[in-house]
Amino acid sequence: MDKMKIAIIGSKGLPAKYGGTQKVVENLSIEFVKKKCIVTIFGKAHYCNKHSSYIFKGIKVNPIKGINTKRFDTVSYCFISAIKAGLGECEIIAFHGYVPGLFAVITKLFGKKNVLHLHGIMNILKPRGKINIFDNIIIRFLIVITKWAIDDISIVADSQQLFAEKIYGRKVKVIPNGFNNINEIKSENREHYFLFVGRIVEGKGIEYLIRAFKKIHNVYPKYSLIIAGGNIHSRKYFVFLNQLASDINSIKFVGFKEGKELVELYKKAFCVIIPSEFEASPMVLLEALAYNGVVICSDVEPFINAKDYLILFKTKDSESLFNKINNLICDEDMYKELYLKSEKYPFNEFSWDSISNEYLDFYRKILNEGK
Repeated sequence: MDKMKIAIIGSKGLPAKYGGTQKVVENLSIEFVKKKCIVTIFGKAHYCNKHSSYIFKGIKVNPIKGINTKRFDTVSYCFISAIKAGLGECEIIAFHGYVPGLFAVITKLFGKKNVLHLHGIMNILKPRGKINIFDNIIIRFLIVITKWAIDDISIVADSQQLFAEKIYGRKVKVIPNGFNNINEIKSENREHYFLFVGRIVEGKGIEYLIRAFKKIHNVYPKYSLIIAGGNIHSRKYFVFLNQLASDINSIKFVGFKEGKELVELYKKAFCVIIPSEFEASPMVLLEALAYNGVVICSDVEPFINAKDYLILFKTKDSESLFNKINNLICDEDMYKELYLKSEKYPFNEFSWDSISNEYLDFYRKILNEGK
């Protein structure tokens, strides 16, 4: 099955600037190309900053110009992408995300094999963040009437497998996200700031982090909080957070960071804090452990599964988070123990080389069915 032709819909484009799905797709696509596959990604023109196709590390990227609003951005992009992919020569079309997966109906009409990769499905279970109750009802209905067009499904977290199987009415394969640990040497010269990395959207728990930090700052004024991320179609939440932080100048919103600049932020932080209300298989956890090693997380899966390497606090509880940060500042032995434990984290289990092989085996099975 050399030269497998794969089209990908659901990633905003390459290179990945922000968002877990974008990073997953970039790393997978690079590995697919190494394994002699022909990969075409349909991205969003406003994310790619281009309006004509281009090649990125051997991957063809087709920027699609949709309607760049909160309601119509993804829908318009997926609709146009599905038509173009259906008309193309790809053997299999990979939809990343349950909303892009709704458009498998279009590519199925062109006779294509469709696979759906779910990067998290908790918004369907508990509407919040980008998905409200009305959206939830519509998405559930559309899944019911479109799921026949999907040939197979994978999800990144086993904690969400059963719910995904209930929603789609079939077995769902678990393939975790990967991470290439590039053996960065952790910095021993830590600075006095706490770091959050991620998109600024509801559900990330940033308001609880800000409230906890404000209490910490009253006791330890030398510390600051850096929030590295940007707001995409979440302006109202971003304004709320800025108002919450307005009475203290030690909280810094620095926008999206990537590459070496992001790695340096990780390495120099006193610790990394991930206060999410829900997560699937967050790459930020692997990055934080690899580049920093001292990490405080909310007590949701998959953080609970990695509890031996983390400090956990009660989700949506700023007082609990305050206590955990305070304990870490006061207890130097605890800090050193976490730092040393992170060195033993099994990063080798998440190599993109082996995980991309799982994806390709998954695709071969789909393509061979019915032959």
